[in-house]
Amino acid sequence: GSPFEVGGSSTGGLGADAEPGAFWQQWAFEQIGLYGDGSGRGEWNGKGVTVAVFDTSPFRSDQSVASISDQNGSLDLALSFTAPVNALPPNPAPDASGATTSPVNVADHGLFAAGLVHAVAPASQIHLIRVLNEYGCGDLWTLNKAINTFVAQQARRGGLDNAVLNLSLGVHQPRDHAKAGWPPQIVSLHEALLNAAGRGAVIVAASGNDSYASLDARPMQLPADWPYVVGVAASNQTPARACYSNKGDVAAPGADGRLSDKDACQPRANECAADDATCPLGLISLATQSRTGYRFWVGTSFAAPLVSGQAALLLSSGLPSAAVPRCIRSTAVDHAGFSVVNVEASVRGLGAGSCR
Repeated sequence: GSPFEVGGSSTGGLGADAEPGAFWQQWAFEQIGLYGDGSGRGEWNGKGVTVAVFDTSPFRSDQSVASISDQNGSLDLALSFTAPVNALPPNPAPDASGATTSPVNVADHGLFAAGLVHAVAPASQIHLIRVLNEYGCGDLWTLNKAINTFVAQQARRGGLDNAVLNLSLGVHQPRDHAKAGWPPQIVSLHEALLNAAGRGAVIVAASGNDSYASLDARPMQLPADWPYVVGVAASNQTPARACYSNKGDVAAPGADGRLSDKDACQPRANECAADDATCPLGLISLATQSRTGYRFWVGTSFAAPLVSGQAALLLSSGLPSAAVPRCIRSTAVDHAGFSVVNVEASVRGLGAGSCR
C-alpha cells in the first residue's frame, strides 16, 4: 500500500514539500496529454462517475466528508472507514549494511492519490475508503469487506457502470507465481473484484515496485495481474520504465528513483526543490503533512490514479465500461516498446469513433 513497499517508504521517507503553483506545471501531466491548464481532457470531466480510492486516510474516522481547496478548484471527498486496521507499524527491514530505520507515517498516501484522480477528472465523485493504516499496512479481510460494501452500495444506487475502483496497493506474488496456489484470502479478493467488474466497474491497480533497474521487470502484484484489472506500471520523465517499476498493462508517470550501490532503486523525492515542477524524482499532489499542502512522492501507487482519472473521463463521455480498458490501452503512446497512457489521445479516439 505504500509507494515502494508494504509498510511504508522507510528507505527514502516522504518527499519534499512542493509549492502549490508547481502542481499544474509538473512534467507528469504533459506526458499524459494533460497540460498545465488542465486541458487535454476534451469536453468531459468525469461528471456522474464515482471513483473509489481504497487506501490510507489522514482524516478522522468520525468525518464523512472532507472539503479541500486545491489547484483544480474544490475537492470534496466522501470518506468511509472499515473496521479499524492494524495500528502497529511494520517490522523495519534491515538495509544492505544491516541497519534498520523506523517506518514512516504515510497517512497522506490515499489523499495524494485522490488529488491526482481529481486533476484528471475534476467533476468525478471521489470516495476515499480507508483500508490501510498510517504505515500503509492492511489485511485482506479489511480490503475484501470494503470492496464488497462499496459494490453493494453502488448496486443499490443504480449500478456500477459509472464506477472506477483505484487500488494503489498490492499483494506480492511468489517468484514462481505460476505454480503457487492462492490462499483463501486471495481467492476472496479475486471474487470480490471479479464481481465488481462483472457488474460494470472499471478496476485499476498499481503494478508494484519490486524491480531492479538492470534486470527484467518483475510480474505485476495482485490484483494488478488479473486480466480484468488494468495494471499500471510507472514511467519516468524520459519516458521509460521507472527503475523500481514492475511490468504493467500500461504505464503512467510515477517518477524515478536513484540507484544504490546494490542496483536497488531508492526513492529520492526528498531531493526535489519545492518549486521545481520538472524534478524527475517525484510527482506532486495533495498532502496534509506539508507546510504547503502539497508534496513530492514517487511510485506505481501514483501512476494508477492518473489512469483511474482517465477511466472516469471516458465513462463520463458515455463510453461503455467494458470498452474503457481497451480504449486506454489502444491510445497509449509507444516509447520503444513501453506504452504510456495519453488522456488527449483517448479523447480524440472517442471523437473518431475508434474507442467506441
